[in-house]
Amino acid sequence: MGLTIAAVVIASCAACGGGGGGGGGGEASAAGTATFASTNLPINLTLNATRVTGVAPLGVSFDIDGTSGTRTSKPFHEMRFKWSFGDAAGGATWGYGPFAGVASKNLAEGPVAAHVFETPGTYTVAVTAFDGVNTATKNVTVTVTDPNAVFNTNTVYVSQSALPVPGADGVPLGATVRYMPNWSSLKTLVRDQGFRRIFLKRGDVWNVDGWADFNNATTFAGPGLIAAYGTGANPKIISDIDAPVFRFQNVSDWRVMDVVAMSNDPAGVAAGNRHCFAYTGGQNLTLLRVKAQGCLINISTGTAQGLFIVDSQILNSSQNTPAGSIAMYADSTKRHALLGNLFTGSGGHGIRLQGTANSVVSHNQVDTPQFHSHVLTVRGFANNPTNVWSGIWTENVVITNNTLDGSMGSIDPLAVKPQSNNQHAERLRNIMVEANHITAGGSVGAVILEVANDVTFRNNICVVENADVTLTIQGNNPLSPPPTSTYIYNNTFYKKSVAVNASFIGVRITDPLPSGTVMKNNLAYAPGALYNGFGSGLPVFFYSTQAGGGNHIDANNSTTTQIQSSSPWNAASPNSYADFSPVAYGTSGGLPVPVWSDFKGASVNSTRALGALQP
Repeated sequence: MGLTIAAVVIASCAACGGGGGGGGGGEASAAGTATFASTNLPINLTLNATRVTGVAPLGVSFDIDGTSGTRTSKPFHEMRFKWSFGDAAGGATWGYGPFAGVASKNLAEGPVAAHVFETPGTYTVAVTAFDGVNTATKNVTVTVTDPNAVFNTNTVYVSQSALPVPGADGVPLGATVRYMPNWSSLKTLVRDQGFRRIFLKRGDVWNVDGWADFNNATTFAGPGLIAAYGTGANPKIISDIDAPVFRFQNVSDWRVMDVVAMSNDPAGVAAGNRHCFAYTGGQNLTLLRVKAQGCLINISTGTAQGLFIVDSQILNSSQNTPAGSIAMYADSTKRHALLGNLFTGSGGHGIRLQGTANSVVSHNQVDTPQFHSHVLTVRGFANNPTNVWSGIWTENVVITNNTLDGSMGSIDPLAVKPQSNNQHAERLRNIMVEANHITAGGSVGAVILEVANDVTFRNNICVVENADVTLTIQGNNPLSPPPTSTYIYNNTFYKKSVAVNASFIGVRITDPLPSGTVMKNNLAYAPGALYNGFGSGLPVFFYSTQAGGGNHIDANNSTTTQIQSSSPWNAASPNSYADFSPVAYGTSGGLPVPVWSDFKGASVNSTRALGALQP
């Protein structure tokens, strides 16, 4: 059960004269949820936290479900939400994404956010909402406990090579130590001996002789921690059998940090049916600074809630079995937080979220999927039977500040859609895709949005090589309804080459009958393009197969002439983000839309530019 706090602080209000904001009294509901409510104010801001106490490192998921306002009926899409986690120790910068080395770990934007508090202490987490006129702020206190106090009597130092010596090699005097040559014995340390914090010696290498299986909610009750001690390379666990290196099943509140789990073939050619990390059932598993490499599926999950993967490297899933090989496959897992990771070298999809809710994918680099797979795909909950919808939505998903690189020629790098065989009745809604750099290679497009309701796609930079179409919106699944209410604002679409194909469409809408698509302030450039992707006219920003264009709005986007021959940038071939800053016609003339910042997070001013960057 998450903690829900609803309150309003009005910092500016054009409609209420002197400003200010009241607050109703707080009370605890029958479920134990604390609620503080305010009414009849421009923004009624709700802050939800999955937990507000726990042992370090503590992963917490946040969202604004329940927020309302007088200026919009869709706060998830039309308000700006800025988060500060109050974590100076965690205020370093992310290592991946468009702003690697610059973007602070202590800050986030979007209606869903998450943070891992690594240091014990008390933190004030604040979210600020902005609707274009009014501002509201709400705080919640998160208390993080010192693991030395929690695990004082149930900590063990373990080595694969020899019995550790207290007082040497990073083992404290008086510590409990174990010699553990067999990897499968790891579970016995918890199950039979009651340890909850297990330190593995750096430099040690285990060969998997069986499952390290944590699979009972009572026996393996958290909090628990598996980490590293000593100096040298992180402990490495290598598997040459078809078993997970780590399996967590029906257990909650465990952490694994600073370890390497891998197949005996790091390149992933002979991965068998191995999984590096498998997580099914339970809540709140944190993987911090881990490396998962060379397995059929490096990280797999199913029917769980709360998965934090932070500052990790997910490398080289199987190259020989693309149908089942995925760097990360998550099935029916809610509250993902994929923050600051590298996913690369996948034989199949980079990341596949098959059914999720209230999740955030942020500051990651995901690249080089093989065998015509997506870089990142978000799908509905798989149903049983597959042709009947279960009533469960994939919803409230934020994809922001990622580098999604499909330049190796995968199919559309980003896909928000059901499974592809048209036999699955899946549903998706409330998806936010913002400030990502998406690259497609060969002749494939960058993005496909299918049977998803209420999707906002804004402030993204999409670069294609020879594709006819950059972004496609379509129904294309007879068991799911066609898309409704897709908002495409202030994106930059660029086609680099005309050497193979001299056609271009920025956004294509195809049958069966998507509706309510709004496209405004998008900047497109395809130098030398001569016709659209259907060969039926000149290149256009928007093309619909529906008679009359369907129920859509296409306004203040680049014109055919501008797409063909009017460079909106000073750079002839833009490479850096500064190169994508608009000049000439792109610097003004944008229509008012609910976009309050640009690709870099800079606040927009009263003069609206086209594209993802303000001038």
